Order: sequence, then structure tokens, then C-alpha cells
Amino acid sequence: MNRTIKTAWGTLAVSLVVLALKLAAYWMTGSIALYSDALETIVNVAAAVGALIALWVSAQPADANHPYGGHRVDGTLNNVWHEQ
Repeated sequence: MNRTIKTAWGTLAVSLVVLALKLAAYWMTGSIALYSDALETIVNVAAAVGALIALWVSAQPADANHPYGGHRVDGTLNNVWHEQ
């Protein structure tokens, strides 16, 4: 596992911890602002998962069905993500 993928896993882990902390704070206080912030953090978790998938696919070597390998996926997924 290369450094970039390790960093993506770390980003996902931190995002999940932050989400858990914000949800716990909401449950303890009942603050709608904290609940809203926790829901917004779900977008960060989704982005971290998307980045991890893109990095994994882009690391795949070329084969008969994918003559260029997966390295071209980075740009494609980046364009899809930014169109949202």
C-alpha cells in the first residue's frame, strides 16, 4: 500500500471520528446546529470514500480490457465529482 492510499485511509478514519463526535455532541445537547453540522460531515466521509476508490482504481495495472490501466480514472472521477 503506497503512501497516498494510506493517507486516504487516514482521511476517512478522521472523517468518521469527527462524524461520531459531532453526533455524540448532538445526542448529549440536542442542538440542531450540531446535528446539521454532523449531517454536513457525511459529505466529507463520502468524499474520502470517493477519493479512496479513485486511488485504488487508478493503481490497477493495464490488462486486456483496460490497456491504459487505471491511471486515467483520476481525471474522470475528478470531473464527475466537481460536476455535482
